[in-house]
Amino acid sequence: MLISGFPSWAAYLLRTRIIYAKSATRRYCLLFDLIRANRIKTIMEIGVYDGRRALEMISTARIHHRAKEITYLGFDLFEQMDDEILRNQFSKRPDTLDSLKEKIGNTGARVELFRGFSGKTLPRMITERDLYPEPELVFIDGGHAVETIGSDWENVRRLMTRRTIVVFDDYYVDRPDLIEKFGCNKIVDSLGTEFDVEFPDRIDAFERENGLFKIRMAKVTKI
Repeated sequence: MLISGFPSWAAYLLRTRIIYAKSATRRYCLLFDLIRANRIKTIMEIGVYDGRRALEMISTARIHHRAKEITYLGFDLFEQMDDEILRNQFSKRPDTLDSLKEKIGNTGARVELFRGFSGKTLPRMITERDLYPEPELVFIDGGHAVETIGSDWENVRRLMTRRTIVVFDDYYVDRPDLIEKFGCNKIVDSLGTEFDVEFPDRIDAFERENGLFKIRMAKVTKI
């Protein structure tokens, strides 16, 4: 005889173990923890790249919600990315919009992808905010230039309520040579008393051509 509730708990544990096994990069597990703990079902990601993080976040949201109840809003240049932008933004080349629409859409979630510079597409989306559920988690991981991250933040803060969780990637540790031009350090460090800022203790370190990189995330909520 089956114990009452066992199948749902088995599915919960299975999904959780699979989700955490997908990301070998420690800091990204913060996103999964937040989605799971806060029962988040509307996710905004600035910087879709290859869609891997989108799939992981949607999978995590499915612990508590059916796929059709989940909304994913993704912003990137997609095939508009070129070599000059890659250099200036210290970024990565994303997949095409059509390929990502298919890949992420196969989850069964509602998927809306916005192609173009986020400085233009985010304001456009904000003017049409009634068409979309209120974002509960916003992950800022698009262009890495300080000006781009600052622009993304100024737009995102217009959407924030006290329920919104904003996570910045690319807070660089021990790299004063970088933070004047790249990363979210200058933006996060300048936030006023209106916001609560946390730095979860998950730092990833790896070598690149220009030295050792140690990266953490910053979690921001409205007080």
